[in-house]
Amino acid sequence: MEIYTKDNFLEEKHHYKSYLYASNTSARWGEYDDTPDKPSGCTVNIKNTEAIHRKFDQVARESFDVLDGFDLVRMYINVFFPSEVPRWHVDAHPIEGLEAYTVLYYPQFEWDRNDGGCTEFWAEDHIYGSLPLPNRAICFNGTLWHRATVFSDTIRYTYALKYEKITDPNLDLRLYGSSRT
Repeated sequence: MEIYTKDNFLEEKHHYKSYLYASNTSARWGEYDDTPDKPSGCTVNIKNTEAIHRKFDQVARESFDVLDGFDLVRMYINVFFPSEVPRWHVDAHPIEGLEAYTVLYYPQFEWDRNDGGCTEFWAEDHIYGSLPLPNRAICFNGTLWHRATVFSDTIRYTYALKYEKITDPNLDLRLYGSSRT
């Protein structure tokens, strides 16, 4: 399991702006991880025409070489309140002819080990986690089972960027689903 990490992902002024953007935008309830009838959390969808979309894509590509040749197909912000229970999920199902990566970004300004908010990864009989350090981004294969954990006493905002590359020109994603559809 490879999880790539980039600390100080954004310049200080952009880090500050990214937190303000997340905390001052109306989120929509009903995002779900694995089962549509069990939503967990809210989301803010970010249009590809917005400057923040272009900035995050640029910095992610500069930070993570594995994204070379991939298309950014969706960008949004996960919004979790302290009492929510995010579920285990994959961002892309393992499909022959499709490769996927996810980039997560943590925009908060402070973090303490008792705050929670880690991203956990399931690997056979162990769980591994990534700390939600301020201004940190992580990049991982979108087929890895993972889940968010909530902060103990504040809202957890996480930017999510979904990248995909189709390696089989005959692949019909309508049969499987992807972040594109």
